[in-house]
Amino acid sequence: MELNKELNERVMTFENGMTFIHHPLLVTVFMGHDMEIEHSNKLYKYKCEQAHIAELKKDMNKFVFTHERAYRFDALHKISITPNYWKASKKDYWKLVADVWVDQESIYENKEEWSDILIHKTLDDCHLMMDEDEQKEFDKLPQEFKIYRGGIDAYAFSWTLDKKKAEWFANRFGANNKVFTKTIKKENALALFNARGEKEILYNFLSE
Repeated sequence: MELNKELNERVMTFENGMTFIHHPLLVTVFMGHDMEIEHSNKLYKYKCEQAHIAELKKDMNKFVFTHERAYRFDALHKISITPNYWKASKKDYWKLVADVWVDQESIYENKEEWSDILIHKTLDDCHLMMDEDEQKEFDKLPQEFKIYRGGIDAYAFSWTLDKKKAEWFANRFGANNKVFTKTIKKENALALFNARGEKEILYNFLSE
C-alpha cells in the first residue's frame, strides 16, 4: 500500500529521530505500516473534502480549523488577503483572528504577516477581537500603563500586564531571556486577551 503522493512529499524525520507526516491538513507520527498508511490516506481525503466544502460555503472558521494547528495561521492569512470572497462581517472576521492568535504556539515566526493583519489593513477594527469581559477590562485601563514581555527582544506584539507571567515566559524551556518593560499609551494597545489567563496585551510595537 502506498501513501498519498501529497502526504508522501510531507514525510520528514526530525532531529530526535521521530518521523512525521507534516501536511497542512494532517500532522501525525508516521511509521510506515500498511494500516497506518490506509488510515492516513482516508483521513487526508476526508479533511481535503471538508476544507473544500468550507471554502465553497465561505465558512471561515471551519476552513481554518480543518487545518492542523501549525498551519492555521497560513489559512487565516489566505482569508485576510481575500476578504471579499468570504463575505464575513467584521465581528466574525476579527473573532476568528482572535481565536487563531490564542490558538498559536509561536507568533514570532510570522511576525510580518501578523503585522499585515493587525496593523496595515484594519487597525481601527482590532478592538473587535475582544469578548465582552475583555473589552470591559480593557476599558478600565488608564491612558498610560506598564506592560511586560519575556523573550529575546521587545519588537513583538505579545506583552502582558503581569510581570510574573513575563518572567515565566523569559525562563521557560530552560531559557534565560530578558524581561522587558514599557510604559505605553492606551491608544497603541490593540487588544487585551484573558483566554489563557495571561493578561495579554497586543501592543502595536510599530508605533514606536
